[in-house]
This record gives sequence, C-alpha cells and structure tokens, in this order.
Amino acid sequence: MGIVGQTLIFASIMAAQRVAAMYQPVQGRWLSRDPVGQEIGGVNLHAFAQNNPAGAVDRIGLTVWSKDQIKCEDVGGSWDAAAKKCCCPDKTEIDPNNESCGKCGVESFNVFWASGEAVHNDVWALFHLDIEIVFKDDDEHCPACCEFRQNAGWSYHVLLGPNAGRLSYRDLVDDGYSRVDDTDGTEDITDSHFRTEDNPGPLLTKVADNDYISYEFTAEQIVIDICNDDEEVAKKGPHTGTAWGVRPRRHHTPSP
Repeated sequence: MGIVGQTLIFASIMAAQRVAAMYQPVQGRWLSRDPVGQEIGGVNLHAFAQNNPAGAVDRIGLTVWSKDQIKCEDVGGSWDAAAKKCCCPDKTEIDPNNESCGKCGVESFNVFWASGEAVHNDVWALFHLDIEIVFKDDDEHCPACCEFRQNAGWSYHVLLGPNAGRLSYRDLVDDGYSRVDDTDGTEDITDSHFRTEDNPGPLLTKVADNDYISYEFTAEQIVIDICNDDEEVAKKGPHTGTAWGVRPRRHHTPSP
C-alpha cells in the first residue's frame, strides 16, 4: 500500500495521519477521497491530481502542481499559471527546461555599529547600524535572487529614576527588513549594491533622561537565496551592543 508523496512506505496509523491520501496498488485506486477534488467539485472524489497524473503532481494530497510549475520552481522562478510562463524574481521570462534564474552570491558584506543617543522617530536611538552588501552579478549569479533579513531582540531595565522597575524584553525574531529597505534610493532588486540602517533603542515614552537604564540590543543579518529554497548565503552575527546609565549614557558596541 502506497502513500502519496512518499516512496515504498508501509501504511500505518501514523503514516495515515501524516498524509492526505492513500493508494491501493492491487485495486489500482486511491482509498481516500481527494480533498482537492472535493474542494473544486470534481466528479470522481477518489481521483488524484485532478485526474491528470501525467501532467500534474500532488505531493501530499492537498495541492496540485503542474509539472511546468515544478520545473519553474526548481530553477528559481515563479510560475504564472494564467500566462503559462516562468519568470525570475527580476521578471525575466525563462524556459525552465533550458534556463535557470541563477543563484545569489555575495561579494562583500559589512555591518558597522556606532554608539550615540539621538531621537529617531519615536525612539531614543542608542545605536546606529549601517549594513552594506554587494551582490555578485555575473553569468552564474543574479542579484535579484538575493534577499536580506535581519533578526533582532532587545531588553532594557530601568534600575533607578522616575520609571524605576520598568522593563521590557524581546527574543531574537525577524525584524521586518528586506531589499525594499534600501536607503540608497532604489528598490530595484536587480541592483548589485544594497545599503540599509537601523537605529535601535527604547521608546521615548518609556524612558526619561534621568532614568538609569541597562539596555541590550542583539542583531544578526542574513542574505538568503530566494531562487534556491531560501538557502542561507551569508550571515553576520548575532552581535550585541549594550548601553547603561543616565543621559549621556555609556555604550559598548561590537567590533565589525
């Protein structure tokens, strides 16, 4: 007895719980109703891949992919089902049978930390981070395949002062940065140069000038390859900067 999406595996209660359809080769039919077929109102509720196994694939019994779509995804593209074409992240149309979107490569990657104490939007910015990346752009590499991420976390504790006892903490999580945050004035993902910045610190409404605080900010910067399953290409950190005291506060910044 076979299970869709897996090869030569014996049926069991646990296996049945992991997948959406089970196949009986002796009878030549699926034992489970096709969830996709039911959702689209198919006549044969025991069909597979919308009854088109030669032209489509349903890896786990829940989503039907055309074989053209799979080829397109495998070479780093996105399949436009309506237009029936494969496009790379830079919108270039390719033939997935003979072409590839390439891959992400990093020529240089620098993160510079600086200390200070300035108002940035609604934050007492205790640090300033400059992030500069140059992506490879050649026959093998495509800057459009590169995406930027920053994970960040922080903690602060007001030890003395008007807000004594106030504290806040956040684990290292996705900070919401991407190539869209390019401060060079361009959001063109085909550009091989990327630069952005961060100005972390506690909210103005949470800390007073004469509050004695202990503050830590931790960040890691990552370049991923969106043309190749979000593979990690390069990483900086995690690094932590610390600040303490009343204004003007003392700082310690990590080395580049």
